[in-house]
Amino acid sequence: PTLLTKLPSKIKFPLNEECTSLKIAPSGRHVVAGFTDGTVRLFDLTGAFKPTKVVLERPSSKEAVAEESPSSKRLREALDYISPTRSRPRKQYVSSQAHQSYGAVACQIHARGVHTSLLMTVDISQDGLFCFAGVLRGSMELCAIDLRGVELYHEGSRKRGKRDLLDLVRVHRWSDAKLKGFGCCTRLRREGRREYLLFTGKGIKNIHIWSFIPPASPKCPPTWSCLYDTQTNGNTITMLAFRYDSHGYLQALSKSDDQKLRI
Repeated sequence: PTLLTKLPSKIKFPLNEECTSLKIAPSGRHVVAGFTDGTVRLFDLTGAFKPTKVVLERPSSKEAVAEESPSSKRLREALDYISPTRSRPRKQYVSSQAHQSYGAVACQIHARGVHTSLLMTVDISQDGLFCFAGVLRGSMELCAIDLRGVELYHEGSRKRGKRDLLDLVRVHRWSDAKLKGFGCCTRLRREGRREYLLFTGKGIKNIHIWSFIPPASPKCPPTWSCLYDTQTNGNTITMLAFRYDSHGYLQALSKSDDQKLRI
C-alpha cells in the first residue's frame, strides 16, 4: 500500500478485452494480468520504465482509408482505442505493446477451434521469478515468463540504460493436451536447482502435475515433464491449489462440481 500511494498516476486498463486473472508480484514491483484475447500484460508499479508511445490518427476521409496500405490498416485495427477529449474531435490509437501504461504484452496465447474468447489464468511463483499463464479452453499451450531480469534490474544488477520492460523478460512455451486448464504453480522447497510445479486440469476430469526446470543458460531450453496424471472424484474440476502443511509437506488440492475437496 505504501508503494502504491507513491505512484505519480493510476494504472489504467483502457482495453477492449476483459481481464480474467491478475497477480501482484511478491516484490510489489509489477502486476501480471491475463486477458480474453490471450495476452499476458505486465504493468510496472515503480515508474522505473519510461512509456514509449506510438500514436496513429484515424484517417480523415474515405479516400485516405482507400489509399492506406494493408500493413498500416492491420496495425491501426490492432491498436487499442483511447477516447480523446471533447476538444479534440479526431480519435487516437495507442499501441499497448509499446506503451507501458497500458500493459507491456509479454506473450499471447492464440485461440484454437470454436473458443475465441479465452479464460486466462496467471500465477506467479513465491520467489517472484517466474509467471505461468494458461487458458481454460481453446488452447493447449502454456507460457512461462521469466521475470528474473526485471527483479535484477531493480536490484541494480543490470545496466540502467535499459528502459524497456520487455527487454528484461524471456518467454518459454510448451504445448501438450495435458496442459489444459492451468490452475496454479509453486516452487519446490529445496536447495540447489530451481524447480517449479504446475497444476493443470481445470474444466476437465483429470488432474496433471507438471515439472518446469528453468534453462541453465540462455542458449539452453527449459525442461517440461508431466509427473502425475490421475482422475478426480468428479467430472469437471473447478479449483486447483498447492499448499504446504504444518510439517512442510507439499499438498495438491482439487475441487470438482458437486464433490468434496480432494487433497
